[in-house]
Amino acid sequence: MSSHAHAPTIQKPLGIDPPSLLPAMVGTPYSAALTATGDGSAPYTFGVLHGGWLPTGLRLSSDGAITGTPGTPGHYVFRVRIEDAAGTQATRSYSLTVAP
Repeated sequence: MSSHAHAPTIQKPLGIDPPSLLPAMVGTPYSAALTATGDGSAPYTFGVLHGGWLPTGLRLSSDGAITGTPGTPGHYVFRVRIEDAAGTQATRSYSLTVAP
């Protein structure tokens, strides 16, 4: 009688893609989509952590869409948090340059 060993399922940690954002331009509509990676459980909720700000005129929706029309040039650094249905959380830092 033979027994077959099953390899343990490797869980991929929850994460956020893409690793970086394309630059934006003042007065030009901007759109980027953040997505969940790994083996989390939907639905996912995105948010900007306290202490970081998106450029003026842009917002991050809870489903991961960054949209709007930036109003102020500059270099912005912010950290995004994702939480899955099980309460697992992950974060990723982003920098976004807004050209004049």
